[in-house]
Order: sequence, then C-alpha cells, then structure tokens
Amino acid sequence: MAADKKNTTWEFTFGKYKGQKLERVIEDDPKYVLWAVQNIDWFDIDSDALAWLSESYQFKTGEPLKIGD
Repeated sequence: MAADKKNTTWEFTFGKYKGQKLERVIEDDPKYVLWAVQNIDWFDIDSDALAWLSESYQFKTGEPLKIGD
C-alpha cells in the first residue's frame, strides 16, 4: 500500500470508511480503527495517532484501550 498510514490525513482505501480520512474515523468509530490495527498486517499508525485513538476509544466506550491479548 503506497499511502502513508502514519499520517492522520491518510484516507481509507477499504471497507465501510473507504475514502474517509483516518482522523475522522478515529473520532467517529475508534473500534473500527482498533480492529484494523489488530487484524490487518499492513495497517499501522504512529504513536500520536495511537494516543488519539486511545483517547477517542475511552471517550466513546468508557473503557481503556487494550491492544493485543
């Protein structure tokens, strides 16, 4: 994948958020971004985007973000 996924302006090229920017999806559906991070080998985000994802996830779900097991 040629796109820079470490930049929050990166646009999804797959799934239900195809064409939407990572920053928007983090805000609207952090569970989807978490799923992508955990299940798609090539999907990677930088530490700043991960921190933003963690905050958004906790705000939306009331639970801390858990990556991995």
